[in-house]
Amino acid sequence: MIWMVRRNLQLYFSKFSNVLLSLLGAIISIVLYLVFLKGNLMSSWAALPNATTILDWWLIGGTMVITALTTTLNSLSVFVGDREQQTFKDLALTDVSPSKLLLGYLGASLIIGVLMQMVMFVILSIYFGLTDGLKMQWQQLPQVFGIAILSSLVWTAFNLLVTSFIKRTDNFGKVGTILATAAGFFVGVYVPFGILSKTANHIIQLTPAPYNSALYRQILLQQPLAAANLPSKTLLSLKKDLGVDIVWHVNATTAWQNGMILGIFTLIFTFSVMIFARKHLK
Repeated sequence: MIWMVRRNLQLYFSKFSNVLLSLLGAIISIVLYLVFLKGNLMSSWAALPNATTILDWWLIGGTMVITALTTTLNSLSVFVGDREQQTFKDLALTDVSPSKLLLGYLGASLIIGVLMQMVMFVILSIYFGLTDGLKMQWQQLPQVFGIAILSSLVWTAFNLLVTSFIKRTDNFGKVGTILATAAGFFVGVYVPFGILSKTANHIIQLTPAPYNSALYRQILLQQPLAAANLPSKTLLSLKKDLGVDIVWHVNATTAWQNGMILGIFTLIFTFSVMIFARKHLK
């Protein structure tokens, strides 16, 4: 299995264009934020203390989730290519069982997702540190790393389910473009959750994306929001608008959000493995 993980990692990192393509969704979100969204939000919240710091960390939290989704998806393009070219069947004829082959794809996807999230985190922290004076919160890195692992688990399972229905690499590219574009809406980067209608918010909340981004934002925005010294009512409203707190009828606690993400992961992973087993373990 280890050699399979190593093979898939080498295939992913062998071409810089492949790595760059897997970050397309994150790059789009950053460009839209810098060109359009940041200025509009700053003008709307001109009275908010340290608004630039809050918005920068807010973007980073959402972009991390987009990175987890798109990079794990792109890493599984190897899986689609191996099936299309019958390589998977050839590998299954060796001493390695199909289940171990599957773990090889998933292991590489998990590693890539975690690694690329942390790379994106460092790059954005340095960039906004240079442009906006954003200060790296070193004490929060272990928590960020833990959420990066959880994110990769969730989106690897999700993308395994998606790729199970894709038979050609041409179709894979189209699906990847759609998901990369849609991800920005589901993590609340293109449009903050507070601007969306209740119906749109409830639809988004049926996916792991808003809970995943909320976990990041609760950690990254903890100090900036505390430093803003806002009245409690204003603070709650701001957290809701920025997707720091996920609200159904009451605010979702961090433990509830973790449970929601793990529950969705378990459900998606179970369906993915069942579909994989039906197609490849006959």
